[in-house]
Amino acid sequence: MSLHLLGSILYGNLFPIFLVVGVGYLIERLLHPDIQSASRLTFYAMSPCLVFDSLVRSQVGSDEMGRIGLVAVVVMLTTGGIAWLLARPLQLSPRQTSAFVLVAIFVNSGNYGLSLTELAFGEEALARAVVYFVMSTVLLYTLGVYIAALGGQGRGVGSALRSILRVPAVYALALAGLVRTTGFTLPLPLTQAVSLLGRAAIPVMLLILGMQLATISVSDSEWGLPGLTSLIRLVVAPLLALALVSLVGLDGAGRQATVVEASTPTAVSTIILALEFGLDATLVTGTVFLTTILSPITLTVLIAFLQA
Repeated sequence: MSLHLLGSILYGNLFPIFLVVGVGYLIERLLHPDIQSASRLTFYAMSPCLVFDSLVRSQVGSDEMGRIGLVAVVVMLTTGGIAWLLARPLQLSPRQTSAFVLVAIFVNSGNYGLSLTELAFGEEALARAVVYFVMSTVLLYTLGVYIAALGGQGRGVGSALRSILRVPAVYALALAGLVRTTGFTLPLPLTQAVSLLGRAAIPVMLLILGMQLATISVSDSEWGLPGLTSLIRLVVAPLLALALVSLVGLDGAGRQATVVEASTPTAVSTIILALEFGLDATLVTGTVFLTTILSPITLTVLIAFLQA
C-alpha cells in the first residue's frame, strides 16, 4: 500500500466530497439558508427516488440485500453494545450514556457514505450502499429514538417509534422490490423524473452536510469521550464489518459498499435526537465533528485495502 496510492485515493475520492461539503459550509456561513427545508426536500423527494432508481436499475438480488442488511444490523448493535458496556466504568449519567451509544451506532451513510461509495467503486456498489442506507435509516427512527428516549425526556417512545411510518425511503425500498419481482415497467416520463430526482440527492446531501457542520459549536466540547467514540466508529466498526462480510459471503461490490458504509463518521441526525430528548448535546456534536474530520485518514486506508 504505497503513499502514492493513498494520495491518489484521498485526492480522487475524498477531496471532491469535502469540496462540496465546504461549499455547503460557506453557504450556511454567508447566506444562512433554511437547512430544515433543504433537508425535507432530500428526505421526502430525492432520497426515496435515489433508493427506488438505484435498486430498480441494479442487479442486487434479494439474498444479497438480506446479507447486507444483516451486516448493517450486527455492526450497529455491536458498536452500540460496546459503548453501553463502557458507560458504567466511565460513570456516565443516563443522558450521557444514551448520547454515547447513539454516536457509536449511527453513521452518515446517506450524505457521506453514498457519495464516497459511488466515487470509489461505481454505480453497482452505490446500489448496494443504498440498502445499507435504508437499513440505517429504519434503525435510526426505531432503535435510535428508543435509546434517546431511555436517557432523556421528550415525546413518548410509542409516538416516536410511529415516525418510521413517515420515512419515504422505506416505501421506496418496498416499491422497488415489487417492481423487480413483477417485472412491471414504469412509463418513460416517470422513470426519467425519478432518475433526475435520485441523481440530485447525493450532491444536495453533501451541501446539507456542510451546512449542518457549520452550525455545530465545539468550543465547549471535552474530547475524551468523542475521542473514544471515534475509535469505535472509525477503527472498530470497519474491522467488524470486514469480518462480517467474509462470514456472510459478501464479495465484490457488495463487500466494498457494506464496509465503506459501516465505516463512515457519526450521523449528523444524532444531534437532532440529542436536542429532542435532552441528551448530552456537547458529547454528540463533538463526536460528529471529530469523526468527520478524522474519517478521510481511516477511509483512505480502507478504500485502498478494498481496491487491492
